[in-house]
Formats: sequence, structure tokens, C-alpha cells
Amino acid sequence: MEKPKLRTDIQVTPYQDAENVGVLIQDALIEGRTMMLSDGAVLLMSFMDGTRTIRDIQSEIMRQTGQLVNSEEIEQFVQLLDNHYLLDNANYRQRLRTLAAEYKRLEARPPLMADAGYPADPQQLRAFLDDVFAQSENSHLDGRLPEKLSGIVAPHIDIPRGQNTYAKVYGALRKYDPAQTYIVLGVNHQYPTQNPFIATDRAYQTPLGKLPVDTGLLHQLNQRLDWDILEGEIAHRGEHSIEFPALFLRYLYPEAEMKIVPILSNYYDKTDERVERFIRALREIIAGREDIVLISSVDFSHIGPQFGWQREVTPADIASTEREDRLTIAFLEKNDPDGFYADIMKDQNRRNIDALGATYVFQRVLDKPGVLIQYEQAFDPLNTVTFTGLIF
Repeated sequence: MEKPKLRTDIQVTPYQDAENVGVLIQDALIEGRTMMLSDGAVLLMSFMDGTRTIRDIQSEIMRQTGQLVNSEEIEQFVQLLDNHYLLDNANYRQRLRTLAAEYKRLEARPPLMADAGYPADPQQLRAFLDDVFAQSENSHLDGRLPEKLSGIVAPHIDIPRGQNTYAKVYGALRKYDPAQTYIVLGVNHQYPTQNPFIATDRAYQTPLGKLPVDTGLLHQLNQRLDWDILEGEIAHRGEHSIEFPALFLRYLYPEAEMKIVPILSNYYDKTDERVERFIRALREIIAGREDIVLISSVDFSHIGPQFGWQREVTPADIASTEREDRLTIAFLEKNDPDGFYADIMKDQNRRNIDALGATYVFQRVLDKPGVLIQYEQAFDPLNTVTFTGLIF
């Protein structure tokens, strides 16, 4: 392997426990496996950008650390990464093609987070969610919720950290009958593609039953666009942001014959002409439809070393982030999508708000003010995530 190049779409997370210090390398798309690596290995990987030979990497390590690492050791490490499909090369791309073909043969996308973020056993899962929703109390919202439900903004953080907001925002749906179709806008966190909106026509399987795709609506949407929004649909295989809405909808409405249209947002520049075409097409399709609800499944700020900071999160950071987040959320409450976008991008999205793309489209399509249900922060010095829930 002459000039190894590390993939840019894998997740690298600082990690520390009583026995280990290093980073976790996670790749949900390929195998869902996790590798624990030392800081030295991370330094080694930082030189794998596709421009350096093994000998070049050896020289860089010597220059920066004063240590001579045997070239055979570097080659063995490169081979280990290649065996795990972590290098951007022909081996990885062939594996990706194989996985895409396997995914297309499935009737339904299997749950990614079952037994990782919630119980896989249906009975245990119902008991788990019963406990989550038993904690919700929405009487303070009486008279504030819209008579007709058009959409919700809800988190996609793991359920234990987000359970209070999940219970409040999805609990509020009990006021409404199930829709015929839920258009769910999630976030593409990892998969490398130029497609700004990634749909799939595979049903979403949950331990409580599956949610089929409204293929008719999806086909109408795709016909109105001049690119294929199914391109890269394997991204759904390793992405959790639509899995949680599917799970909660099936829990809330166990017998309903409802469908979903799952779409992952994958853009940051709203001036991309495809964004406007997508918004226009979606508006045309749902115009006059009373049986469609939009869901924006997003989190808000991501701060701390895991997200590029050079220091840990402090209480002062928590307070300032909440102030900024609430100013951003206010644009959703008053139906100002351009203000929402501009407020996030005024500093090039310094807070790493992954709600940007999906929620901008969501609000442009709905054109309605929202009712704030909940705002929360999951604090961790290394990776703090904030999230919110609104009803429209």
C-alpha cells in the first residue's frame, strides 16, 4: 500500500477509563465495530492522507517525536486498518458495493440501536418505554398545542440521555390521531456522498414492528427532482437519526397502518440550488394533504473535545451555549427559517448544530410557528450535546 489514506467519515472519539487512555474508532456503516487505539496510533493515522509513503510517515514520526518506528510495524498497522475497511481505497469501495447490494435485497432496514440504545426484546422494550413516558407530564401545554398537528422537532440523542424530552414531545402526540404518512428528516452523520437528501425505500424495522415506506409519495418526490435521492441509501444502514422516530411512532400507535418517508439531510449550504428544488417539490406533494406530518429528528449543539474543542466543557460554556441555543430556537417559534439558518451560520456553525439542514427544510415546507416543549443539555466535559422538542 504505497500511500495509505484514512477515510474521513469515521468517528474518532477521545476515551479514558481507569485503565485506558486513547481514542475510539467507530464505523457504524461498515461493521458497527469499535477499535480502541492509543494516542501514538492516532498520530500515525494523522499522516495517512494519501500523499505520504510508508517511509514518509516513518520520517514524519521521527521528526515530530524523535522516535524511530520500524517500517514493518507501520505496514502492519496499515494492514490492520485496511482489514477493518478504514482506509479510503479499492478494498473499502468494494466492501461498500457489496453492502449496498445486500441492503437492497432487504425488505426492511434492521434496527441499529436495538440492544445498544434500547432493549431488543419487544416485551422488555414496551416496559422500558412505558417507564420513559410515565415521566412525561404535559398539562402545562393545555391550550398551547395546535388543533391540527403538522410537524414536530425532536431529538435523536440516545434515549437514556434524552428521555425527558422524548417523553414530552412524543407524549404530546397522544393528543392526535396517527397520520397516514410521516416524512422524517434525519441527519447524515457519516456516509460520504454529494447527494444533499438521501432517501431509502426500505421499511424501517423496529422490535415493535416495522414501518413501511410510502413508496408512492417517495416516487412522486423523486420524479420532481433532476437527481436520484436514493443514491447512497445505504447511509440509512448505519444512521440512527430516523430509527428513533420510527420506534416511538410504532410504540405510540401500535395498530396504525401508517407509513414513513425517511430522508437524511446532507447539506450545509442553503444556496445549493438543489435545496430549493427539494423544498419546492416537497411543498407541491403535500399541498392540501391533511394526513401528512413532518418530523425533524435532530440534535442541537455539540461541544467539547469530541467535537473539535481543545479543552473540556465548563459550566460557563453550558450557560453560554444555552443562551445561544434559545436565541436560535426562538426563530423556530416565530417561523423564521432564514433567521434560524443565519443565526447558526453567523460563526460558521461553531456550536456544531446538526439540526441546520433538516430543520431549515422542515420549517420552509411547513411555514408555521412552533410551540417549544422542552430544551435540555446532556453535559459531559468531553462531549456535551443539547437538544429540544417543538410541536407545529
